[in-house]
Amino acid sequence: MDGGPAILVELTGTPRHARVARVTVAACAALEDFSVERIDDIRLLVDEVFNALVGTGARRVRFSVDVWPSRLEVAVRSDGGRMVGDSFDLLGVLADAIAPGWSIGEDAQGVSFTASLCAAPA
Repeated sequence: MDGGPAILVELTGTPRHARVARVTVAACAALEDFSVERIDDIRLLVDEVFNALVGTGARRVRFSVDVWPSRLEVAVRSDGGRMVGDSFDLLGVLADAIAPGWSIGEDAQGVSFTASLCAAPA
């Protein structure tokens, strides 16, 4: 892949659709020759992000994966939902380990998460 938007997906906000999100991102990582261990880490992170956003009450979850040589840029956005208390603490610990420089935010439309995922861990 040459880089730029490769995948744009919108899913209903149900936990069972986390599988679609994690397999999609894992496939993009495999195309860029990420190691099996790194792909496993990324699958875990995407699963946690998706389920955390569903846990906010999101009706829909949209995500995009921009594919670059040895790097993925992932953006996940909920349609509705709100972050509550420390519900994202575990996600933060996991994201720190897998994707340093990640970010999460909230606005009137919902919650968003972004991360740059490199083939080699930082």
